[in-house]
Amino acid sequence: MPLQMAEWRGRHMDPWRDSRVEVGKRWVGDYDKALQRLAETRVPEAVAALRGDALLPTQVITTLARAAHWSLAVAFYSEMARSCLEITVYHASAAVKACQQAGAWEPALALLEGAPSLTVQPNEYTYNAAISACEKRGHWQEAVAIFGLMAQRQCLLSVISFSAAMSACEKANRWQEALYLLHSMAGASVAKNTIAFSAAISACEKGGEWLLALELLTQMTLESVQRNTVTYCAAISACEKAAQWAAALQLFWEMPQRGVQRDEISFSAAISACEKSGQWESAVALLHTMSQVMPVSTVAASAAVTACEGQSQWQAALLLFSGEWNETAGTKVDQILANAAISAAEKGSQWQVAMQILGDFDRWRLQKTEITYTAAISSCEPAGIWHVALALFLEMRHALPAREQGVQAGSVLLALRRALGLAKAEELLERFRRLWEEEVPQVEQRRVAGFRVLGSGCGVLAIDKPQGVETEVVISELRAALQRPISCTSRLDLPTSGVLPVALGDEGSGATQYLRAQWAARLVSKQYLCLCVGEALPATRGEIRRGIRPVPGNLLMQEVSPYGRPARTAYQVLASYSHPENESTLSLVQVQLLTGRKHQIRVHFASIGRPLAGDRRYGGANDFWCERMFLHCRRLQVRDLRGRRLVVKSPLPAELAALLKRLEKKRLAHIARAARLDGWVPPRPVDGCEIRS
Repeated sequence: MPLQMAEWRGRHMDPWRDSRVEVGKRWVGDYDKALQRLAETRVPEAVAALRGDALLPTQVITTLARAAHWSLAVAFYSEMARSCLEITVYHASAAVKACQQAGAWEPALALLEGAPSLTVQPNEYTYNAAISACEKRGHWQEAVAIFGLMAQRQCLLSVISFSAAMSACEKANRWQEALYLLHSMAGASVAKNTIAFSAAISACEKGGEWLLALELLTQMTLESVQRNTVTYCAAISACEKAAQWAAALQLFWEMPQRGVQRDEISFSAAISACEKSGQWESAVALLHTMSQVMPVSTVAASAAVTACEGQSQWQAALLLFSGEWNETAGTKVDQILANAAISAAEKGSQWQVAMQILGDFDRWRLQKTEITYTAAISSCEPAGIWHVALALFLEMRHALPAREQGVQAGSVLLALRRALGLAKAEELLERFRRLWEEEVPQVEQRRVAGFRVLGSGCGVLAIDKPQGVETEVVISELRAALQRPISCTSRLDLPTSGVLPVALGDEGSGATQYLRAQWAARLVSKQYLCLCVGEALPATRGEIRRGIRPVPGNLLMQEVSPYGRPARTAYQVLASYSHPENESTLSLVQVQLLTGRKHQIRVHFASIGRPLAGDRRYGGANDFWCERMFLHCRRLQVRDLRGRRLVVKSPLPAELAALLKRLEKKRLAHIARAARLDGWVPPRPVDGCEIRS
């Protein structure tokens, strides 16, 4: 205890203890006296204590820089100028360096600009320190301007100058400027080194330019520049951000062959690349490899668990989360890892496991977030554990007071509906509506921004979306035309036409949350019309029940999988036609979505060998006879913010109606021809009356 007290006193009596620099014996007294005055912020007396010595001010300013007292360093430097002491470039460089270490870029620039007035000509160290000060805060324009000033004043440009300027561009996501600086090094007779290449590759990584990052790696080999761990990590991260998992893994396995040591960052980046591309098996393998050579990081563990969870491999995700390697490695559970584990439990309908993990949040000292509550509440849906879901929802409203909780409310409603039926769910929906009730002016126009208005209610507007227009574009144009906030609560694919409902309000509005609650609770009725290609469907009415998940390695597409999210599509065949070019059958089908997965109708019908006509992505022909994908949202039923039912319908677009007319005409002609061959002649009209079939 006495030793600890002595240490404490020494540290507090001499705040510069760990920041001192070596000075000659003859100057120690003046140096100590100046630091003592500075500890009491008596700056003029500290300057006076140096007795006009030219060397000691540099060492004092350097001490202040080491102690992270940049403002005191600037004050000391300014007092020197006021005291008419001789100011040298070393004093200026030390002061700018103090600002640079703290990232205080504005004072650094002020010192640099004021140096000539003190008859000080900044040197390369002064400029480099100023560039680095700007780089630390991502002020790339100022950094590049100082760099240009160095070239104008014919100051020696070094690899440090180039690297600092490139790093500033990298932090500001200006990869083009970083590459320009790298290629300019040859013209300035500055040899490129590993640090310069690393800065340029990191800039490409930030800009998502993974191909350029790989080209720079190749250039390093051609120019005999040694690659290091930082270089590889930046390139792997560039591939990871672009979901190029194969390229990321190739770089990762190449590292030992090049004599480059793999670290925690390289493992984490490679695992994250697999996670983004849905390659859960590769992510798990990498995590086990990591556990054999180093402690598993939380980032790597989270990425692997998320990779499994994203592909509905909930058993693998939970096994990783609670595996022996986790305990022995002592991996710290953070918010991301715990949330990924709860999401995995939710995917597997394991609400008890989700509650168990949620109960450990206090032990792990983790804050429950919206993501935490959303996954936990959703895990109660399949088993209809509505009372637990409702308790969590109320806890969330207390812990995270916000109006943006429509999705979670919808999960509670769905759990209640499973347990007690539709009537009880609608009863609770009415109570939730009162939480968000507000008066929202309706849209009375028939057309807005060129789109036909199909219907409107309090807080909701339904428009007729044409095919070939992104939902986001529609939303943006509606906002501009109506001059009011518009929120998207559901989407139609680019080639799909028909009813598109939007909320009249921003993301936090009652209208938006009420609509989202209805979608999440599956209380919105949505009906589509599509034309399928293939053999005739086995039954006039039916339901497709197949799980859907993203395609591993191609997250733009979906596929049916036993590991996918549950998906149900009910259908009714309205008519059948002959294919105009082959022996296939065309089935006109009315579809009712019972779940809302991405590309659900397209994926479900393609999975049973009846892709949609014109759907190239999922196997439908797109020949001259079908100009576009035949999928149209024809009817929608939803409640507005006053609780009133709003039913809107969209007529079939002209091009689809014309196609059906041609197919129907051909069908009738075929029937008539077959009848004539059998000797049957249709009766002639009597007294001008039309005979209807």
